[in-house]
Amino acid sequence: MAWRNQIANLLSGFLGALIGLFGLLYVQRRAQLEARRGAGRAVLAEMFTNADRALSAMSSLVLHEFTDFAWRQQLPLVAHLLNWEDLKTLVNTYDSAARTFENAREIIDQREKETIRGELTGKQDFGRVRSWFGEVTQELIGAMRILQDAVLDGKESRQLDSDIRKLEATLNSSSNPTNSSPQGIR
Repeated sequence: MAWRNQIANLLSGFLGALIGLFGLLYVQRRAQLEARRGAGRAVLAEMFTNADRALSAMSSLVLHEFTDFAWRQQLPLVAHLLNWEDLKTLVNTYDSAARTFENAREIIDQREKETIRGELTGKQDFGRVRSWFGEVTQELIGAMRILQDAVLDGKESRQLDSDIRKLEATLNSSSNPTNSSPQGIR
C-alpha cells in the first residue's frame, strides 16, 4: 500500500510540474506577443505622424524631419510580426522618407541661397519636392495598412481607417491645383 501512495505522489508531482511548465510557457508566449503588438502600435503611431508631416511639407515646403525613434527601438519586436515582404516594405518606407527629407532640404537650401544672391532660376524643383512628399505619404499609408492587421483590434482598426481616409483626402486635395494650401490634419 505504501508503494502505491509513493507512486501516486510521484505521478501527482510530475503532473503538477508538467501543468506548471505549460502554464509558464503560455504566459511567456502571451507576454512576448503583447510586447510585439505594443512595439507595432508605437511604430504605427510614428508612421501616422510622419504621414502628417509629409502632407504639411507638401503643402507648405516647411520641413519637419521625420521621426524614426520608435522604428529604430522597436524593429526587433516588429520584425517578429511580419513576413519578409511586409517587413521589407516597412524598411523601404522609412528609408524613402529619410531620403525625401534630405533631398528636399538640399533643394530648398539651394533655392534660398539663390534667392539671396538674386539668381532664382524657377519653381520647377518645388513641384518635384511636393510630389516626393505626396509619394512618401502614399508609402506611409501602405505601410500603416500592413501593420494595422498585425497589431490593432477591430475598434482601433476602424479608427485608423477613418484617420487614413482623412490623410488620403488631404493628400488628394493637396494634389489638386485648385486647392490653395492645406496644412495636413490635426
